[in-house]
Amino acid sequence: MLKMSQNGSSPNIKLHVLIVGAGIAGLSAARALRLCGHSVEIFERSKFSNEVGAAVTISPNGTRVLQALGFNFTKVGGVDIRFLRTGNARTMDITADIDTGCAEEIYGAPHQAMHRQDLHSELLRLATLEPDSDSADLGQLKGLHMGVKITKIDIQNSILELDDGRYFQGDVVIGADGLHSDIRAAALGRRQEPIDTEWQIYRFLLPREKVMDDEIISGLKVGNSRLMFNCPDRNGVVNSRQANDILYWRVYEREPLPNFVHHHTILVGDAGHAMTPFTAAGATQALEDAGALLGLFKDLKDGEGEVGRRLGLTGSTTPFKDGRRNPLADENLRIELLDEDLPSELRGLGPQNPKRLAFDFKYDVFRKCREVLAEEVEFQELWFWVFTWMRNRYDYEVFG
Repeated sequence: MLKMSQNGSSPNIKLHVLIVGAGIAGLSAARALRLCGHSVEIFERSKFSNEVGAAVTISPNGTRVLQALGFNFTKVGGVDIRFLRTGNARTMDITADIDTGCAEEIYGAPHQAMHRQDLHSELLRLATLEPDSDSADLGQLKGLHMGVKITKIDIQNSILELDDGRYFQGDVVIGADGLHSDIRAAALGRRQEPIDTEWQIYRFLLPREKVMDDEIISGLKVGNSRLMFNCPDRNGVVNSRQANDILYWRVYEREPLPNFVHHHTILVGDAGHAMTPFTAAGATQALEDAGALLGLFKDLKDGEGEVGRRLGLTGSTTPFKDGRRNPLADENLRIELLDEDLPSELRGLGPQNPKRLAFDFKYDVFRKCREVLAEEVEFQELWFWVFTWMRNRYDYEVFG
């Protein structure tokens, strides 16, 4: 399946990638791989006919990836976040009040809240964009298969079979099919049920003016900001308490996997690392997965061996590396952080500590990709030197 395409004098490998799931993780992965020149084919069980969602927060380590994907922040109407203020749900007392500063100036990327549907729509546009004169190297979109059911998954050979009898083979499979991922189950050889945290999230929308007329809720407003308890959408509607229609869902999580790469299959987003929403990291880390693909899968050369090496390097850039792991809700309903991999000065500070937030916000997945690629080059050069020395030594001892 590997194809060689001529780029100047150096042949580059063009992969055909099968992406299962067309949510935030799947669509951003599709855009990233197409920017690398690879062709993608996307499979989604829904038909996007009843898409729902609430506001989502993307911190600078995620918006940095959106910038690289060509994301149109103006079109989406995201709201810049500077202040993070949290209140007790029963008493409405302020429990945390943090000024994170101007993210664009400090971290080089914005810290934004936006509606999940708007984020998804823009990623869908980017993932399915037709090439033009300014993007001649953009990889092909081989297909967007909506409302399909995958019945067989061959991880070793990267083959998917649908319930209508059609089958598709690629060079790489991306598992982006969410919390109850079939690709994850096939990759691990067993199905692991997600962990019930016994948390339930309630969200609802109110007009801004209704909130500002409420004596208690209006106290959550900080200065001239638009951030209220949770976050607003672009039309000035905010999440608050006096609501008629309430959405709720159970919160689940998974223990971190030691590896998100199995054969030629990569698990991204909730399929790989579902987490609780308390630090607003789920969507951001799904975007970081796409950033790792964008940083590692450009300019592939040297046949299938190079693909295998790049797949191996993907594990060095995953969200759980560098001490950034998912927060868990413990039996006392407190947020604890699995922080044994954090720098010593950050351990035990908690996920909302300003120093801890800054550690996450400044993370640059593209810099990390450059580092692991450089380390790989150094290793290959060292191995070549050792091999040459051993060969010369052998020739000297045998032939004199």
